[in-house]
Amino acid sequence: MNKYIREDLKKFQPYHSPLKPYNIKLDANESPYPPHPEFIKHMATWMENKEVTTRYPDTDAECLRQRIAQHFQKYSLDKKNVICSVGSDQLIDMITKVFIEPKDKIFVPEPSFSMYTLSGLLNHGQVCPYPLTQNFEYNIPALLEKIKEEKPKLVFICTPNNPTGGIISREDLCRILEQVDCPVIVDEVYAEFSGETMAGYLQTYPNLILLRSFSKAYGLAGLRIGYGLAHEDMIETLALVKPPYNVSTYAQEAGIFALNHHDFYMAYIKETCQERQRMLEALKAFSHVEQVYPSETNFLLVRVKHQQIYQKLMHEGIYIRCYGTKGPLGQCVRITIGTPEENNQVLKRLKEVDNETTTV
Repeated sequence: MNKYIREDLKKFQPYHSPLKPYNIKLDANESPYPPHPEFIKHMATWMENKEVTTRYPDTDAECLRQRIAQHFQKYSLDKKNVICSVGSDQLIDMITKVFIEPKDKIFVPEPSFSMYTLSGLLNHGQVCPYPLTQNFEYNIPALLEKIKEEKPKLVFICTPNNPTGGIISREDLCRILEQVDCPVIVDEVYAEFSGETMAGYLQTYPNLILLRSFSKAYGLAGLRIGYGLAHEDMIETLALVKPPYNVSTYAQEAGIFALNHHDFYMAYIKETCQERQRMLEALKAFSHVEQVYPSETNFLLVRVKHQQIYQKLMHEGIYIRCYGTKGPLGQCVRITIGTPEENNQVLKRLKEVDNETTTV
């Protein structure tokens, strides 16, 4: 069948994330905490109505969109400002699909979330990475100059940025939006951890699209619920390419439940942020750690002197994300913040690595 494949995909490598047995899983920025105690009971009772499984989902996710809008009520959002998707990944694909024609330029930060590039390539766009600084910060003047010169069709910005953890100030984002006419996509998937959002600027900047998710803060990664916030006209534009019935009925109900118990999940966020600071200070003390980058997320990016840290943890069934030895993330690992008990296990194993390297 290879002769029938698109020429530009013949050397393409599909995205794989194989599931492996583990003791502690800290490689995908998932929540380590259990759902609300009433969640399973609520969903079981809700499923007693056979209609929720035998009928197709509400293709427009009306109730979930209304509940999301209510969640952002201080920004005067309406359900017309919300679109739902299968994770934020599908929304990235929808944005790219609706705006990009072959060879249109797409600006993506580097290093950042790989799906911007993947979606751009799959939709025939010309992906143009713009590098972050040596300390993984956004160089706003350089970015604006590059946009002015090359006139991209889309600009992606990730704040807090995955996998580096840093944020861009609202002032800098407004500087960009004031000078850029094309759609600007601000990925806020980790915004619950930073407490920063551009939701109050959607009416001011009709070219602004915000990406959000229930995967991180609400621990619903397995249900794949994402959503976008934007001006009403932008939402109608994105709806042109939204697949019908894309978000399952179960996922829609789970998202509503999560927002109805927002304070419960925010207690987990608070603990995660406290644990993140504890981990940061502990990691900085190890001799085999070169640098721990500031983070406003549920993970830490750590530059290490050698790969023993990754191998040691993997041998113990503790999985973190390793970025190899090349490129801007060379010698870096990303550690998701787990429960206090999980974090203690990581620090214990890393202390062993430190003792081994200092005695050699």
